[in-house]
Amino acid sequence: MKRFIACAGAVAIVLCGFQQANAVIIQSTFDASLEGWTVTDGNESFVAAGGNPGGYLETVDSASTFMIANAPAAFLGDLSALDGGTIGFDSILLKGSGSPQARFGEIAISDGITTVTQDIAGILPTDWTSFSGAFTAAAFSLGQGAWDTLLSSVTSITVILDATFGQGEKLGFDNFFIENDANGEPVIPEPSSLALLAMGISGAAGFRFLRRKREPSA
Repeated sequence: MKRFIACAGAVAIVLCGFQQANAVIIQSTFDASLEGWTVTDGNESFVAAGGNPGGYLETVDSASTFMIANAPAAFLGDLSALDGGTIGFDSILLKGSGSPQARFGEIAISDGITTVTQDIAGILPTDWTSFSGAFTAAAFSLGQGAWDTLLSSVTSITVILDATFGQGEKLGFDNFFIENDANGEPVIPEPSSLALLAMGISGAAGFRFLRRKREPSA
């Protein structure tokens, strides 16, 4: 039993040498409102049910230009912590008969000086579908240094919601998110932590050795 306790203490020390960081995520689920989202060249409205799941943003194309969803302030500012993560949304074509618009799902990110884009979708189906892409410099065709500068001060994020050519199509938009769960991986201890870890294990082993020497022989 004593040997078990000593070993358990060593294992506890090993586990303490690793840290688990929390995922970073910003998202709009549209379960109660539009959450600050607006649509350019489209008429947006909040629908309380029928999303994926729950509420969603519904928009109807009202102009010959691109219908664009504009992200609210929650998605702007310093997004550096999200680098290396994933960006995505859910959508559905509720009404539309024109030919498909290839730029549907194109996300644009800008800091007011540099603007980058990535098309994470394709032809929109008539069922709720999830689309996602990498939130990385390479995915947005930018060098890492310029990407770091952009992420430090994002001023706008937009999504093209035109699914077909012409006017009048109706779309549902739900669950927009940017997430970085890469920080959830175990962090390797620094050398100083490893030294303390080794001391702890050695101490536990030494404790077992001394206890065995002190015990009388049978």
